[in-house]
Amino acid sequence: MKEHWGESGEALIRTYGFERNDHEMYIQKIIQRFKNPYISDEVTRVGRGPIRKLGPSDRLIRPAKLYIETTGNEPKYLSKVIAAVLKYHNPADEEAAQLQKNDN
Repeated sequence: MKEHWGESGEALIRTYGFERNDHEMYIQKIIQRFKNPYISDEVTRVGRGPIRKLGPSDRLIRPAKLYIETTGNEPKYLSKVIAAVLKYHNPADEEAAQLQKNDN
């Protein structure tokens, strides 16, 4: 298992019965897409909407919960990402500003 993407991948494999090799090939395909120098994605767009992204059925909390449920282990990397999202600072992003306001 590739640790930095393995937690969510492992949860998907175990939850939905994905074939491990097929899932790994999909991951590699997506990684290659992000390495394309002609495709840019601004950090502010990726980080935008942190409250939504921390929703119980969205891209961070749900995979973390599935990982715990399917493996019995605590998600090390997903936990770090969740913590980083909670600290995301961008005054131009209403949700990020709200998170930071609530943190003080």
